[in-house]
Amino acid sequence: MFERIGRLFEEKMNKVLNRMEDPRDQLEYAYQKQLQSLHNMEMQLTGVIAARRRLEIQKQHLDEQVLKLEGQAKAALQQNREDLAKMALQRKGTLKAQEDSLNTQIDHLNAEISKLESTHTEVKSKIEELGSEKELLKAEYSSASAEVKIKENITGLSQGAANCGQLIDNAKDKILGMQTKADAMDELLATGGLTDALDPHHKDAIEAELDKAQLNAGVDDELAKLKSEIGK
Repeated sequence: MFERIGRLFEEKMNKVLNRMEDPRDQLEYAYQKQLQSLHNMEMQLTGVIAARRRLEIQKQHLDEQVLKLEGQAKAALQQNREDLAKMALQRKGTLKAQEDSLNTQIDHLNAEISKLESTHTEVKSKIEELGSEKELLKAEYSSASAEVKIKENITGLSQGAANCGQLIDNAKDKILGMQTKADAMDELLATGGLTDALDPHHKDAIEAELDKAQLNAGVDDELAKLKSEIGK
């Protein structure tokens, strides 16, 4: 009977466990079910012990009646009432037969109780071991889970650091580009190129050289004229 109940329990428990995800919940569920089975066994053992006690009380009552009938048989013989003595002995025989039957039942229950107590002790010991192992496994799972989360965080930090490094490199490139552009603008300002470019009357290089040559020619002519006047 216990084997059949155990198989049914395992089948049902496996179906429930398959729907669970956290091994700690699975272990706790299995442990609680074992405790419930142990409790049921204790209730059954208590019921059998109570049944034995009822039979013992009945046997004790029969013993008292047997002793009483023996006394009545002796008293009847003392009064020369052999018929009453026989009647008392007949009733005593009937009660003794009932007493023998009770003894057989009590012996049977004692054997069953002994088996149940032995099984109970073994199951209780295994459940206690399961409880200790359960707590150990739960602690190991919690530790492993925490370690995984820490490593996941480290991995996330590493990825974030790599992304930040890339952003920093991009920022440096942009800053360098801006600095290069600023240096170029400073150079243009120093040479006047930027000012000329901003001048609405800005002329190109060829036109500027032609104007310069014309200006120089005019200066040369005026210089020659002044020399001529001074000479005179």
